[in-house]
Amino acid sequence: MSEESPKVMEEYVAGASLAFGIVLLVQEGVGAYYAWAKIGPEIIRGEHLFALFAGVHLIGGFLGGYLVCRRSGEKPIRAGVVTALLAYIIEFAYNLVFAGSFGGNLLAMLSLVVGSIIGAAYASRSPHN
Repeated sequence: MSEESPKVMEEYVAGASLAFGIVLLVQEGVGAYYAWAKIGPEIIRGEHLFALFAGVHLIGGFLGGYLVCRRSGEKPIRAGVVTALLAYIIEFAYNLVFAGSFGGNLLAMLSLVVGSIIGAAYASRSPHN
């Protein structure tokens, strides 16, 4: 193991935490709004939440992958996939502990992976300061 390996792993965990943090922030914000507005499940349309769910995971993945690739200098595909999978594991653990169950959503994983790869590719193409 090289001397830089713990540093790179630290970057992956930081990017994954950021990706999941954005997802969690929006998820809890929407839940708080629905509770405040007293909107029940009979009023909520699934298509809107589906788009929001996928979009938030894409954005979180993009930011996490972008920052990991930019800071670590790893290849974009590797940086994106590892960041996304770690974010998904963090999401799994969070939901398992605090919600009691996690069905494992393929859409969440795919959105995180696609967003992270796009973010990492964008970071590798953009000039660094």
